[in-house]
Amino acid sequence: MARVLLLLGCGMMRSLLGLAQPTQVPAAERELMQQASFIFEGELVRTVSYLTPDSSRLFYASLVRLLHPLKGALPFDSVQVVYPGIRIMAIRRNPQTGEMTFLKDIGPLHGPNDTWGSTPLPAGQRVVLFCRLLPAHLPAPPPHLTKGKAPGLERVGAAWEQLPERTIVSNVGGPFPDFPAFYRYLAQQYQVRN
Repeated sequence: MARVLLLLGCGMMRSLLGLAQPTQVPAAERELMQQASFIFEGELVRTVSYLTPDSSRLFYASLVRLLHPLKGALPFDSVQVVYPGIRIMAIRRNPQTGEMTFLKDIGPLHGPNDTWGSTPLPAGQRVVLFCRLLPAHLPAPPPHLTKGKAPGLERVGAAWEQLPERTIVSNVGGPFPDFPAFYRYLAQQYQVRN
């Protein structure tokens, strides 16, 4: 009995000191972390949308000013991060205003579905991005949207502050009450240090 209490006491002390053993994480999260060659904190300068050449999908290209690298080396002060938006079934254009309306493809009702794409990130806000080099099969942003010689990166995950709640939304371990809690999780689960 004394041994059980001692083990429980040691486990509680490790937990209080932040030395707890990593817990089991979902397979999708582990895969995301394996795909992410680069993890960095940055500030979104701007995001623009563009269509694939066949107009079947909307993509976003975000110009991100690098603030703090967490994994991988990027010798640039800013990078272009690309990620998919919605799949498009049809486009309607208003002849008077030129305004375009996208009719969304709802996709299959059961099973895997990437029809909705990723959530656009808020400009001017601190964000942590999980990225890899832009694969050849993804459409690169049009040349007038790219900046400098920085490579195009594909967003595989992100963490950002959700307003007005001021909580951190993340594909990795989220949600979190604040960025320090998010960084503690990265350090504990993946040995990624801030």
